[in-house]
Amino acid sequence: MLGSIAASGISYPDRRDEFVRVLWCKGRSMGHNIRTDQKQARVSLMRAATSIALHSRPLRTCQSAQLVDGVGTKWVSVLKANEEKSDKNKSKWPHAPPASGTFASPAVAVLVAMLEFTER
Repeated sequence: MLGSIAASGISYPDRRDEFVRVLWCKGRSMGHNIRTDQKQARVSLMRAATSIALHSRPLRTCQSAQLVDGVGTKWVSVLKANEEKSDKNKSKWPHAPPASGTFASPAVAVLVAMLEFTER
């Protein structure tokens, strides 16, 4: 999922893996023993993370993530909050892509495993 596009000499990396990691971390922080309305929010969050992970085009900004089906303003605000926090701390996590052979999303990992199995 690496890749960048140059516009005016500036490189904009594909941030799908970063967005997926941020949303998965948010989902984990919600916990398992939650109220029914929170369960619906968690399902919505996991659906948004999966939609981003499986999106066919690079996503370079939080705004572009909102254009993906299943990603609403609530989850874009989570991505923006993480971006602001990262900017304040000058932190590069979770900007680094996953290591080769690992995936930011279980959905992508399952699809790759299925593809490898069918190619045998």
